[in-house]
Amino acid sequence: EELLAEHEREIRGLKDRISRLENSAVDFARNLLESAKKDPDPQSALTKVRIAMVFDTSQTAKRMEDSLTNLISQADKESYIKRINIFLRNKLYSDALAEALVFLENYPQDRDALRVYNQVKGEVEKQKEANKIKEETNRKFESSKIQRIENLISKGDYVSASKLVSTLPEGPDKIRFSNTLRRTAEEYLRKAKELIANKDWVQAKYYIEKSMKIYPLPEAPGLLSYVESNIKASSETLYLKSLELYQKGDIQGAYAYIKEALRLNPNNEKYRNVYYRLGNVLKED
Repeated sequence: EELLAEHEREIRGLKDRISRLENSAVDFARNLLESAKKDPDPQSALTKVRIAMVFDTSQTAKRMEDSLTNLISQADKESYIKRINIFLRNKLYSDALAEALVFLENYPQDRDALRVYNQVKGEVEKQKEANKIKEETNRKFESSKIQRIENLISKGDYVSASKLVSTLPEGPDKIRFSNTLRRTAEEYLRKAKELIANKDWVQAKYYIEKSMKIYPLPEAPGLLSYVESNIKASSETLYLKSLELYQKGDIQGAYAYIKEALRLNPNNEKYRNVYYRLGNVLKED
């Protein structure tokens, strides 16, 4: 009976801590929304709003997200259309068609992207050397893909870069990018090993899984299996840690812990909501 009473006290204490932290998280989210309203950079403001939406699900936050998303998307689409029109005016048909292909690839369901692509394609078909233009377009499209991979790597989006690298034909560029991604994956594993040494199994698992998405290092699966065997915390304890890291601004760490909490308790709606919202911030699948 004494052990049971002690256990119940521990559970109540844990629930009280979670309740306090959830209230603090809501306040933290509201402050982020206020900061986003004053941020002159739409992309930075959108990131703040999405972080806030993990614990602020108000219509105000949703409207801000929609407004900023539309603003950024519209500016990006206008840039594509402007560049394509400049190419067409200067009769640079292969450049225009290659740019239209990238536009359509980035906005596959967008009517403007489809309209512009069909417009450019129609102009190309009218030219006497249409086949030659299309061949040149393919070369330039591959070249633009290389530029996109470089941009993704420079921004630290290694997982997206890895997916794009897999579509490249065999050759020097694919080897060069693969080597860069391999070194990055090795750095993630090094970080994971540091976390393992500190017995932070959850964050170690996150970095190992991230490494595996970037480049298939031979030792990663075995290391992942070892780490998974050492994750024994309760889902509520993991959720508590996620709350703590969220308010410290460590979104990757918060995501790692909520992911494990959901894995241990997959029917918990609260965990699932936080997991998907944090994943949206990080663009994790």
